[in-house]
Order: sequence, then C-alpha cells, then structure tokens
Amino acid sequence: MGRPRRPPARAAASFVRPPNKLQIAGHGDDSNNCRQLKPMTRRNDILEKIREAMIFACAQSERFTSSKSETLAAEYIFTVSVAMAIAELNGPPGEPYVIRLERDAKTFKKDCVLPVKFGKWNDRSEKRFLRADDPTIDRPGRVDVTVYSDLPNSGYFGLQPICAIELKGFDPAANVIEADLKRNLEFLRTTGPTGDSVLEFTVFCALHSYKRLEDAQMDRNLQALRDRYADYVSALGALADIDVDVTVRTISSEQVGTVIEGPDYAELDDSSRHHFAGAIVVFSRAS
Repeated sequence: MGRPRRPPARAAASFVRPPNKLQIAGHGDDSNNCRQLKPMTRRNDILEKIREAMIFACAQSERFTSSKSETLAAEYIFTVSVAMAIAELNGPPGEPYVIRLERDAKTFKKDCVLPVKFGKWNDRSEKRFLRADDPTIDRPGRVDVTVYSDLPNSGYFGLQPICAIELKGFDPAANVIEADLKRNLEFLRTTGPTGDSVLEFTVFCALHSYKRLEDAQMDRNLQALRDRYADYVSALGALADIDVDVTVRTISSEQVGTVIEGPDYAELDDSSRHHFAGAIVVFSRAS
C-alpha cells in the first residue's frame, strides 16, 4: 500500500496543521518592557497563546491515536500545551510571567487580594498594618493554569496574579462547565480587609467535537455552541459588575478524508473526517 495522499484542498475545509513548535509573536527579550504592557495587551497576548495551544492540542489526536478524527481524552496535554505556549512570551524564564500549574484554588483566591495594606494613622500615631484573611471557597480543588507577574508600582508585594485559566478536554458535561465558570467569577469578586480582587481576567476554554460535516452544518455546529455558552453565562445570574466575552471558532476540520493510493487503485478513507471547535469564555471586572 502506498503512502496516504490528501485530496486537493477545498475552500470549505479549515484543517489547521500543527505548528512545528508553539511559536511566539512576542516582544523580544526585554522583560522590563513586557512588564510595562497594558492590561489589555497582556490579555490579548495570553489569549492568542491559548488559541495556538488549542490547535496544537487537537493535532495530537493523530500523534497518539493514528486518527485525526479521534478525540484525545488526556486533558493534561491541553493544560501543558497552554502553559508552554504562554511561557514562550517570556524572555528569561519567569520574566515577565510566572506560570503555575494546578494551583490550589483557596491559595489562589487569597493571592487575588493584596497580601498587606497600610491603614490610617491611629490616635497614637501608629500606622495599622492589615493582612488578607484566609478565604472560604465554594468549590475547592485546583486551577489548571495561573499566571503571575511582578508588576512595578501596583502596590502588590511580590508576584501579582494576572489570570486564572480553566481548561477542559473534549465535550465536557454542562455541570462541569458551569462549576468552572462560577469559580472564575469567585476569583474576580473576592474581597477582604486589604481590598478587592486585583485579578485582571479569567479564562474558561473547552474543546467540542462534531460528526456532521456539511458546509451548512458546520456553521450550525458553531452557532449551537455559541447559544449553549450564552445559556451557561445567563445561568450565572446578574453580571452587571463583569464584562463577558464568549468566542467560538473552528479549531480543526476535515470534510473529505484521505486518499490512499495503491499501485493500481486509489480509495478514499473517510475515517479522518472531523470538526473540532473551541469555546473561550473570558471574564473581567466591568470598567
């Protein structure tokens, strides 16, 4: 049997080949300049790296299963891919971003407020020194990826949390999605004696697979996914204090299949046909 050969590319297909490496469109090795990036720039850079990692993680299906259409159950491959992609924004290791995997959720929630804050002078001309309380958390566990940075002039002593990233592999259950979204809100809304949360944004990201691949159906797949996540967000209740951004897009698709050529024949193997979509939900405090 000869080597598999792909049919000519069709405009409707949008399969994205995995990169040779997780590439960075970064800011050079000047970490001091990176530290001075505006919050929205930090956010856009990190989200772009998450999107790259989604493509890379989907491409691993063929590496481990020999089939592009088979979903990979190993969520940790997705998690590590995201962490490695964000790390490529650094110049020297840890500059400007320190990336932590599987951070304890209660510890991270405590990190989200200023660890200390100077209070007003009292009657004895002594300045009060406030410390953050140990928080309670509705859903204990671990956060998949958290990103920290040493931001000058922020008033935060030490590494300040920038974002929390929750990741789910293919086709997570509704209750799992809702639980992660609620906890992401909890990180943004936490408060204490030293003030409100300093966390800039949170991300929830999941992969979804579909079997029907007609052109019109692929569009319907994406619209159904948008509607599904709109319902998840609506179920969270009042969000006047939160800005919400939901993005749904095709990550990988193949509508035709693979042509396998023999010495005297050619046949179409349609087992590689698939449609993988990604959903990203970003929360930040309303400006």
